[in-house]
Amino acid sequence: MNKNPRVAVRAIISDNSGRVLILQRTNTIYSSGFWELPGGKVEYGETLEIALEQEVHEETGLEITDIRYFTYLDGIPENNKLPHFVTMIFTCIARGKVCLSEESSDFQWIGNKELDRFELAFKNGEVLKMFWNM
Repeated sequence: MNKNPRVAVRAIISDNSGRVLILQRTNTIYSSGFWELPGGKVEYGETLEIALEQEVHEETGLEITDIRYFTYLDGIPENNKLPHFVTMIFTCIARGKVCLSEESSDFQWIGNKELDRFELAFKNGEVLKMFWNM
């Protein structure tokens, strides 16, 4: 495993009711079955915004606009079996209908009162608490 940190991006996509889109991970070696914000790894030569647009589109079929930086997560692993990611979190507006890729088995639009019902991976729950000022 590469011991250098990788960069990832995640999108907080909210609807008119303030609910946020989360995806259930599948077909993955890390945190399969857990929920997460849409996003993924930044590839060499990509800007953060381009990576976010591509990852969200690949995972959900949605087109995003009005991308704004929100915060970051420093995902230092607790053991040597997991990769270290620095994840940049953005808010954005989405157009279209959700159409999942093979990376996800389900999606939900959740509000702050529903957060505890879902097991969120990669500290995404902490990010959503910040977003909802909880």
